[in-house]
Amino acid sequence: MVTKLITPELVTAYWFCPRKAFLLLRGDDGEPVHEYIFVISQRAERNRQALLATINPSGSRVDRGERPDVIAGAIVKASNFEARVDALVRENHDGSGARKRVEPYLAVGTGVTTRDQRIRLAAAGQVVAKGLRCPVPTGVILNTAGKRARVKLAALSSTIDPIIKILERWTDSLPSELPPIIINSHCQVCPYKQTCRHQAEKEDNLSLLDRMTPKIMNRLQRKGIFTVNQLSYLYKPRRNRKRRTRQPSGFDFPLQALALRNRKIYIHQTRPARCGKPRSFLISKASRIWPLTI
Repeated sequence: MVTKLITPELVTAYWFCPRKAFLLLRGDDGEPVHEYIFVISQRAERNRQALLATINPSGSRVDRGERPDVIAGAIVKASNFEARVDALVRENHDGSGARKRVEPYLAVGTGVTTRDQRIRLAAAGQVVAKGLRCPVPTGVILNTAGKRARVKLAALSSTIDPIIKILERWTDSLPSELPPIIINSHCQVCPYKQTCRHQAEKEDNLSLLDRMTPKIMNRLQRKGIFTVNQLSYLYKPRRNRKRRTRQPSGFDFPLQALALRNRKIYIHQTRPARCGKPRSFLISKASRIWPLTI
């Protein structure tokens, strides 16, 4: 039986989408790597080579412990955890009597440091701390702009600890039921986007709506609304008050669902600026919604 390992990449995948992490653990085949991910990986590799060229590789001690030891391309394993970092720097405090500590380095292919990169580094820091049995309070992310961002890993523990507990249960016994589908911005580069998209359309999933979040979906499901078609019947246009100042119309999920059900485009706005008084009066009295058939 092949042992399933929990890696920082798997933790990051769960943070993006629990269903993606589930499919990765199950070993499902996805689509080829997205072009954007391929380009970012190439830039990360060049950035990694530039980082290793500026440090002392192979983990040799220099200057009698006055400088930190460096291990390039370190792979740390602890139980069913495994993490690979681009560089592992160990600070020596033999003279001061303080405990030794290490700092993982991660070279990325973007010009700015993103949230998922910080989570990946924090997950790697936890594996390094377990494997080497030494404190890992901070880590460093090097972007393509040459800037080094030092990240306090303890601040991200509240985010990754619940994820790691779920992944540990999944590695012991993978559930038979898949996590629910949640369409989000990461789906554009996910290898399982086509499979999830077809399933979401088949289920008439609420996450097909723009700006839909898991929190809003849970709120609607507690009211008995599970599909886009059900949500579309909740829309009720409001009449304009004559003595009331017109306010810009906000985003409306039921209206968006109604547009999908009727296959029409609805313009949700104030009265048109270039139309006569009789016409604008009738439109505004009836509704501020004008359907345009596709």
